[in-house]
Amino acid sequence: MDAISLEISSHSHGLHHSLSAAKVRALKKSGDYILSCQEPSDSKNAGAIRWFKEGKLDPWDHTEAAIGLAIASSLYQRENDLASTDKFIQASKQAFKWLRNTQLEDGSWFSNY
Repeated sequence: MDAISLEISSHSHGLHHSLSAAKVRALKKSGDYILSCQEPSDSKNAGAIRWFKEGKLDPWDHTEAAIGLAIASSLYQRENDLASTDKFIQASKQAFKWLRNTQLEDGSWFSNY
């Protein structure tokens, strides 16, 4: 496991057990939606997460969505669905990589991309 995976595991260990099955399904559905809004790895903004397909792209909401992908990975991890866990971890990593790649020299980002 890498650093992101370990962070996700350690912070979300009790999350799944305290949620109803309906809430877990709803969170997974949210994760799937976020994933559908992420720019593909071969695009100019690889890893970026828009509000909706072809929609607004800003670092604040992108970061919240990236965290959502990490949470989704933990839900699948608790069920030993390794393929889905890996898919969401990789998407989360791509999202944080986009942040790192677009960060300006002074540590800030543009308000929109």
